[in-house]
Amino acid sequence: MATLGMVQDILQGVGQRVTHLRSLTDPDRNDPPSPTFALNVKEGLRSCSLLRDYLKEALKLLIKEVIADKVDDYNMVGRMYQSGFDLALSACAAIRKRAWDVKAQGVPEEIRSQFEDAFKAFEQAATDIEGLKSEFAERWPWIDQEKLARSIADERLGVRRRSAKEVFDELRRRFR
Repeated sequence: MATLGMVQDILQGVGQRVTHLRSLTDPDRNDPPSPTFALNVKEGLRSCSLLRDYLKEALKLLIKEVIADKVDDYNMVGRMYQSGFDLALSACAAIRKRAWDVKAQGVPEEIRSQFEDAFKAFEQAATDIEGLKSEFAERWPWIDQEKLARSIADERLGVRRRSAKEVFDELRRRFR
């Protein structure tokens, strides 16, 4: 179905943004930072807000696919989307470390105020991404194999099943 391709595109988009963030802060470099390092880290801090917004908007698209019943494997799609959160949070951790490196070295006076504002916005964005990840895990319609097996056993015993409308209404309620 189209959803698998879309979630792969989303994951690729997150990956491209994370690559950009890592290139700004070069987390593997151990030499003394260049004079532009603080500017690059400031841009990385600001870019995390854009990454958060990208994840939010992508989730809206994914939810439309769920509501339109275009998802074949909810668990696989959910795990793939969750890996985007993991990737984003990993990049946030790397940027946070580099921001603390800049603070320890001393933020240049001419950008100190902007850097502090960017750091505050970054912390909010990182918190928001963590919250989105948690909310996603709670609200995504995961398929529980154990629950499915119990349901099949109940059906064989003649226990009343929920109608398709009830199930669909429950899914829609989760995403509102």
